[in-house]
Amino acid sequence: MGFEKPLPQWIAAGTEPPSSLRTEGWKVRQKPPADYWNWFMSHTYQALLELQQDAIHKDNLKDATTTIKGIVQLSSSTTSSSETLAATPKAVKTAYDLANGKESPAGAVTKIEQTSFKTTKSIKDANGIYTTVEHRRKSDNSLARKSVLSGGTSPQYTTRTITYYAANGTTEVKTEVFTLSYDADGILISEV
Repeated sequence: MGFEKPLPQWIAAGTEPPSSLRTEGWKVRQKPPADYWNWFMSHTYQALLELQQDAIHKDNLKDATTTIKGIVQLSSSTTSSSETLAATPKAVKTAYDLANGKESPAGAVTKIEQTSFKTTKSIKDANGIYTTVEHRRKSDNSLARKSVLSGGTSPQYTTRTITYYAANGTTEVKTEVFTLSYDADGILISEV
């Protein structure tokens, strides 16, 4: 912080007034001796000079870090990983809005359940059972859901894994794993 007004320099040291005079002050018709006035002005000048010199050091603060307080630069970026920039309220709001707009896994699954699909089967085992079933969106052919049989031996697989995908067809949003149980005749009786 620069000072615009020149400091009124007062070099004459003067003489310090007695404490009784400083406590009680000047009485009516008393005139302060010039040396007392010089002491007051000299000390005022020195105090102001000290304040100005200390203020110069305050302007020369170091940059802040995660462990040292100091000056930081503001940034509106929402993609920065810097530890020396501080987020502005605009950056915080933008990040909040982006996070709020993200689709939750539950919302993505609900959208999948409300979409029309075409179903394709693949990876046929020796017993003629398709171990992979894909449900693709009719609108753009993107993958919505994939079911895979695994574990055990054909035809009595022990696990069915269903993976749900976001609208882009590649981002997994939810996975469910079911244990398959069969009766004595080898007929599937439950998926838990």
